Amino acid sequence: MNCLDLEIDETEYRDSSRLWRRIRQHHVVLDDNLGGHRPSSAAFTNTTKTLEMSVDIEEIAREIGRSPEDCLSGYPHKFIAAITTEVARDNGQVVRHLPEDENQAHGGVIGAKNKRIQRNFAKKAEWIIAPSTSDD
Repeated sequence: MNCLDLEIDETEYRDSSRLWRRIRQHHVVLDDNLGGHRPSSAAFTNTTKTLEMSVDIEEIAREIGRSPEDCLSGYPHKFIAAITTEVARDNGQVVRHLPEDENQAHGGVIGAKNKRIQRNFAKKAEWIIAPSTSDD
């Protein structure tokens, strides 16, 4: 990806479009204020040495018949949380469709993610596939 690519946001994604993010078990925290679990801010970091945070773009996943459960295939002990495209953009990020051979719904939320941005993502995230509340 070159620098020019970072300037292009694929605006066909509505602000309400959801971006699914796989969440590892150790990135799930109990939040007494919410009365339940939430993803930690550490769940919203870029892939090492890149400006990209991997997501699946829900509307593309649904179009190709891919469910949230399909996104977890091969990833035991993980969950899915979603932020909207609007949340990403409001935090100075660019949303791109970056299909992979094995995952045509793959995308990236591109841009530097400092702790403030990571906390904003964690605060705005909603569970799509949530951890069980019986494991407290």
